[in-house]
Amino acid sequence: MNKKKILFIGGSLNQTTIMFKIYEHLKSDYDCYFTPYYTDGFVDFFVQKGFVNFSILGGKFRQLTEEFFRNNNLNVDYKGLADDYDLVFTCSDLIMTEKY
Repeated sequence: MNKKKILFIGGSLNQTTIMFKIYEHLKSDYDCYFTPYYTDGFVDFFVQKGFVNFSILGGKFRQLTEEFFRNNNLNVDYKGLADDYDLVFTCSDLIMTEKY
């Protein structure tokens, strides 16, 4: 039987660490993946242009989150595009994406 899949959406390093703590309790029973905080729709235009690098959507915040993923050998699925997930954890209500 295949394990159910969980996606954890990071943000600032603090938010990502919170997601990691939850993951540590679930990792043996579920297939777990992480993504940096992201957006879709028209706001993504501003992300691509670097206009929001002062926020968790880019810049140093995003770099620290991605570094945390690498340092902890976490599975990454950017924007959760590679699969469908049974459960999604996010640590912010700043932007809610269409997919989740």
